[in-house]
Formats: sequence, structure tokens, C-alpha cells
Amino acid sequence: MVDYNMPPNKKASIKLDTNAFLESRSDLNVAFSSADRDTAIFEFTVTQDKKPLLLGESNIKSSIVFIHSKGLKVREPLEITDGMNGKISVKIPDDVLKLPGKVTSQVFVTRKT
Repeated sequence: MVDYNMPPNKKASIKLDTNAFLESRSDLNVAFSSADRDTAIFEFTVTQDKKPLLLGESNIKSSIVFIHSKGLKVREPLEITDGMNGKISVKIPDDVLKLPGKVTSQVFVTRKT
């Protein structure tokens, strides 16, 4: 388990609203470099109707896909770091950080059935 709050870290905190409306792809203007290995973190606050979504291992499944401009594609599970406040996090894989270029990511949060 990663301690997402232990310094040094380079954390990008992003709000992620779950709704039925299609949202256009957004440029979050987040920059990490190869020097950020083992410290680059995405922290998402998942909301619904502007309130934190209650997250637990028993009710949601979540992951993120990183697609690098050089063709690398990596899927990683997101870890629930504060379920009562809708927070999920991931340490960006070193394989993604070591290549120069642009990375597009997509987060998936689904209900377990």
C-alpha cells in the first residue's frame, strides 16, 4: 500500500463528478517528469450531485487507464484513500513517467454487482 500523503510527493488533486451527461475531454494542464518517479500521484474526489460519493471495497470498482503518445497503454487500479469523502488515488506507474511525451488518462468508477 502506498502512503499517498507521505512527503515528498507531487500530487494532482482532481474533482470527478459522476453523472449521465457526456463531458468533453479536458486538458488538466498537469505536468509530471521522469524525475517524479515514486512521487507522482493523482488524487480524485468522486462526487455525485456535488456531494462526495461514499466509496467502499464492497460497492465500487475503480481503475485508471494511461495512454501514452508513444503507444504505451497501462491500466492501474485506484485505491480508496478516504471512502467517506469520496477520495481515490493512484501512484502514476514509472513506465508511464519514464517516457517523454503526452499522456491521456481515463478514470472508471463502476458499481459492483
